[in-house]
Amino acid sequence: MCTWFYADKATLSPIITKAQQLPLTDTIRNTMSRSAETSGNIRPTDMAAVYR
Repeated sequence: MCTWFYADKATLSPIITKAQQLPLTDTIRNTMSRSAETSGNIRPTDMAAVYR
């Protein structure tokens, strides 16, 4: 059994924009062959920015 999370794009937009501009983001996207686009629902197999 797994779970998923929801991230409000409007609230997190500035953080997501900065994360998408990092050089490492392109490397991860290409390696995982996944889109960075999200509907707000984050499932276990989705790529998601982590705020640290």
